[in-house]
Amino acid sequence: MNFPHFKYIPKTHRMEYGCIMLDGEEIHKIGNLEEFHKAFGYTSDMAKTGILPDEFIWDKFIKDTRVRCACLELSFIEYLSKESARFREIYKSNHMYWSAIHAMAILSRKAKCSACKNQPDPA
Repeated sequence: MNFPHFKYIPKTHRMEYGCIMLDGEEIHKIGNLEEFHKAFGYTSDMAKTGILPDEFIWDKFIKDTRVRCACLELSFIEYLSKESARFREIYKSNHMYWSAIHAMAILSRKAKCSACKNQPDPA
């Protein structure tokens, strides 16, 4: 079973909102960037130190990784589950697949991720 590959397209001068794509379909327009960045672990304390949200996400999940990690995908799944009606439709119609993906991603969070710089959740 493969993890889905979400693609984040940031806000540009031509686009009013950033968006999230799944399999070539735009499934969510990001209206609140603060909530989006918070879903990946970005905090207001980080902002105060001058760390930019996209730099934080790049450094934590993507930079120097060999494979795309489950931690990143889990952050997308959890964010979209709350914020995207289209994602919830997709999730509901493919419940067996998405439930397994979600469970695998949560399990990966219980140990130090070998793909990114995520540490285990304290339990």
